[in-house]
Amino acid sequence: MTDFDIFIQVETPTPESVLLRIQGRLYMATLPRLEEQFEAVIPKCGKKVILDLSDTTYISSNCWSVFLILARRVKSMGGILLLSGMKGEVLNAYELLELRILIQSFPNVSAALSFLRSAEKTETKA
Repeated sequence: MTDFDIFIQVETPTPESVLLRIQGRLYMATLPRLEEQFEAVIPKCGKKVILDLSDTTYISSNCWSVFLILARRVKSMGGILLLSGMKGEVLNAYELLELRILIQSFPNVSAALSFLRSAEKTETKA
């Protein structure tokens, strides 16, 4: 994989959710591929989206903006966008930009899925 490549694996851990495992560097050169993948997957997925960033080594401000737009879009559909697995430079940028105010994050995919399951139980009881 070169610096101009990203790899996105799409999984559906539950019928209402989609997991996107993103590998590589996210910046201007890879931005069109990222947006293309979101456009292909989000309309078909459920209301719950998890981005696994454990193999993402860098995210530019432009790509963080795309995440924010995606979060707003998913929220307008009554859903939620969660980030998981951030580390190193990616986690530092997330914290520096104070994105936790707008997008919730979890240390790994398992924790994000547990959060979704507990939220579903709460919705069912209400």
